[in-house]
Amino acid sequence: MRLFVEHSPVALAMFDREMRYLQASRQWMHDFGLGDRDLAGLSHYEVFPEIPEIWKTAHRRGLAGEIVREDDDRFERVDGSVQWLRWEVRPWYDGENAVGGIIIFTEDITRRKQLEEALRESEHRWKFAIEGAGDGLWDWNLADGTVFFSKTWKEMLGLTEDEVGDGLEEWEKRIHPDDKAATHAVVQGYLDGKTPGYFSEYRLRCKDGSYKWILSRGMVASRDGNGKPLRLIGTHRDIYPRKLSA
Repeated sequence: MRLFVEHSPVALAMFDREMRYLQASRQWMHDFGLGDRDLAGLSHYEVFPEIPEIWKTAHRRGLAGEIVREDDDRFERVDGSVQWLRWEVRPWYDGENAVGGIIIFTEDITRRKQLEEALRESEHRWKFAIEGAGDGLWDWNLADGTVFFSKTWKEMLGLTEDEVGDGLEEWEKRIHPDDKAATHAVVQGYLDGKTPGYFSEYRLRCKDGSYKWILSRGMVASRDGNGKPLRLIGTHRDIYPRKLSA
């Protein structure tokens, strides 16, 4: 058992009923920066005095025979650093089928969380810059047909936040009848890879019933493993005055 735990490719540690270490894998030692420290017999809470009470509760539940897990949890270390973990607590049983202690499995997902946060910040800056220039934003999830329409997008048509839903039909039903076929053809042509980019001019109906010329531009933001588009993002720009003078 000691050899199995120590050489396990995942981070795991085995404890007795008093939460004293019986064995820990090398990956556990690496992920938590413990070096080659000998943990045998030490209390888990002595090694990690910063463990939150909610985790101690999970340990007690494990010692009572439950399996407890969390897919996305924040662990603030005593030095102020933060780790993000996926973890699972499982009881282990002795020869008499009584709970002898628990095994904790963990996966350090800190890097993934950092990348997700960087992406959110990047998208926030991009949206701020675009809307600062007066353009409306749209973000289309092709898998489920939902679309995010920004506040500026709605205001271009004289609409308030609560007057537009998140379905693709909110855009389609406002396209001028004479522009609908051509507009759809441009979108589909881009999604099918027939054109290098999405660029279209058409009329959208405003709240008061009038129509406004819009310049719409977009690009595929993500694809599946076969290259099929999953997400399309883009902008709307009001070109009504230019179209009138053209």
